[in-house]
Amino acid sequence: MARLAESEFGIMKKSSDWVRQPGLDKMLDQLVEERGCTPAELIPYDAAKALEIEPSGEFYRKVRDWKQRRAAECDAPVMEVPPHVQAEFRKTVDRFTDDAMNSFIHAVRLIGGDFNRTAMLRVADAERRAEDARAEADGLLDHWAAAEAERDAAQIRVAELVHALADAQRHEEALIVRLEERDALLRTVKLMTVDTAATVIPDEVPSQSTASEKDGAEVASTDPVDRRQGDRVEMPFADRTGGEHATDGDLDED
Repeated sequence: MARLAESEFGIMKKSSDWVRQPGLDKMLDQLVEERGCTPAELIPYDAAKALEIEPSGEFYRKVRDWKQRRAAECDAPVMEVPPHVQAEFRKTVDRFTDDAMNSFIHAVRLIGGDFNRTAMLRVADAERRAEDARAEADGLLDHWAAAEAERDAAQIRVAELVHALADAQRHEEALIVRLEERDALLRTVKLMTVDTAATVIPDEVPSQSTASEKDGAEVASTDPVDRRQGDRVEMPFADRTGGEHATDGDLDED
């Protein structure tokens, strides 16, 4: 207790300079607890000696004030609560507790329902987005497959065209070779013709006048001859009845 007094108040010459009621109340309560007595049984002088405090009028006044307050606390009347009041109060408290608990549960359910609806909406939106994404992916795959089919068909067509172009080039080359061979043959024939014409004997070639006369004689021998004798013209065909040549007179008689 001496150490407590030193730490609480310090060592001073006059107790009125450092003794304060809250600190003294605390030390007196501790002293009563250590000695196992009541505040009324504690003697102020013994308390001053035990606390190593110089007894003074101020100290005694504070001790007396402490005793009065502790006695008032101990002498406070204790009112007994009847059992039916306790039961009614307990029912009221229980009812309030139940109502509060029901309100709390209702609020929690409302909040949970809101959370659940929000979660369900989010899940539905996520599922819709996933379905749209799957449909878009399926569409892209279909377009991809169609593009691959078109590409394969185009590659086949290109291969066919390349093959046809190669055949056409070979045919063209063959025609060019044949054309060159024909040109060479024509040049050879032309040279041979020129050489042959240069070696022919001039007498064997009939003149133009002789040929013309010969052609005229042949024409004269084949064409009908009109022979006029006076007024008679002899025709080169025979009569149907007698087989003789018809005359102008005969024609007049007809």
